[in-house]
Amino acid sequence: MGYLRGVVHGALLGVCLGLLYAPEAGIVTRRRVTHWLQEAEGVLGGSSGGSERRAPSPSGSGVASRPKRAPAS
Repeated sequence: MGYLRGVVHGALLGVCLGLLYAPEAGIVTRRRVTHWLQEAEGVLGGSSGGSERRAPSPSGSGVASRPKRAPAS
């Protein structure tokens, strides 16, 4: 059981590090992860056909974005 736990923790750590060093912009990565999680939710049967209530997102895309920073000079 301890070996399996270590493998799962290592996989989760690898995913987190991969997301931190992703070559795409943060907003693109967040949208992709959101899409993957929604697909997984549907596959696992967590989707109840839209009967659950969710708070509307402020940006309409489901991902809040921050204003872009000016380039350092």
